[in-house]
Amino acid sequence: MKKSSALLVLLCATHPALVLADNYLFPTDILEEGKIDLQASISKSTYSHSYGLEYKGFSGRGEEKFKTVGEEVLLRYGLGYESQIGVALPYESFLRRDRNASAGSTIRFTEAHTDLNGNENLQVWVKHRFIDGASSPLSLSAVLGIKANTANKHRTGAWADVVMGWKWSDQLQGYAGYEASVSDQDELPDRHTVSAGLYQQVSERLTLVPKIHFTHFESASRYSETTLHPTDGYGVGLFAHWQALPNTYVMPGVGYSHLDGYRDGPYLAYGDSNNGKTISLSLYHLF
Repeated sequence: MKKSSALLVLLCATHPALVLADNYLFPTDILEEGKIDLQASISKSTYSHSYGLEYKGFSGRGEEKFKTVGEEVLLRYGLGYESQIGVALPYESFLRRDRNASAGSTIRFTEAHTDLNGNENLQVWVKHRFIDGASSPLSLSAVLGIKANTANKHRTGAWADVVMGWKWSDQLQGYAGYEASVSDQDELPDRHTVSAGLYQQVSERLTLVPKIHFTHFESASRYSETTLHPTDGYGVGLFAHWQALPNTYVMPGVGYSHLDGYRDGPYLAYGDSNNGKTISLSLYHLF
């Protein structure tokens, strides 16, 4: 018995890959039947929002800053037959908005400080993999999900996405995807997002994941008299997957996003530009 234990320790020390956990973090991965994984995340975001306002011949310019801290717990379960279900419970523990008008504006907003927090909408989805990549470098999966208005703060929405993965080697994989997101309210724009990323293993325990996405927002009617015009945005990010324990990964990340927008109505014209920065930390465990 002692000889067997010593041999196992020696194998694990000389071949670290033997103790690495299987993980299901690549976008087309599917949990095996009965398997469960859990991901807990916290993120801090800062958004700088510059605006220009025209109203009945008057004009104004200024800046709003949003600071948010959000948490999320994500749980997934393998159903078998290349399918899995998932649920996400997001929470916003801190939100602050500061608004200041620029000097010389004929329309001036009083400085506004708003603090909001609380639960966000529950998200539930089902995912199926059509091509598993076992016999070729190609893998393909799709997701159908709903964001239920459980928090009574946001509208109910739904989304669907398709992701294609490609495996160049055991150390390098890439993916590209398309997502459509809709809302049950006309005042919120529908969205179309194209995304891509790489999973580059740089050591036995570390994988780097650069990502990029482009989003198109369709037009929408807001407050009955204001129209949100179509606009586009983009985001980039860099994440790391580091194996801390055999079944546990620590995943820090940073991101940047940009969005331009324009809205108008019979008495109002409003343009804005948004820049966002996010840092995040996630903990992943496979049961």
